[in-house]
Amino acid sequence: MKPGCLSTRVYRHHKGGERTFVRHLNQWTYKKEYAKLAREYYAFRPQDIVCVCGDHHEEVHDQMEQFDLDWMVENNCIKAFRHFTWEEACKLMEARRAFTNDWLLTKTPGIKSRRFTGRP
Repeated sequence: MKPGCLSTRVYRHHKGGERTFVRHLNQWTYKKEYAKLAREYYAFRPQDIVCVCGDHHEEVHDQMEQFDLDWMVENNCIKAFRHFTWEEACKLMEARRAFTNDWLLTKTPGIKSRRFTGRP
């Protein structure tokens, strides 16, 4: 659990942001890889997720949006997620895991608005 998380409802956050590619990866081009990714995503494996309060879930998603843009610029990979190759998707998910693990170590305030979790 992240330092400073509230003891309110918790959300399972996928460290690598795998949902992005479960939703947007070309599953017809990458059938085998997509099937494995989807299976692992829906299994909610402990090594893939972290439980955080709603405020911190909002915060990590908000910060991950900027992280994604910075990563795409640094890696000359500025395009819609649906146009990523499997290799590019794997590299971004790995970078997101590292980002999330670093983020987990620091106490942060979270974000009160509920753009991602849908709660007021």
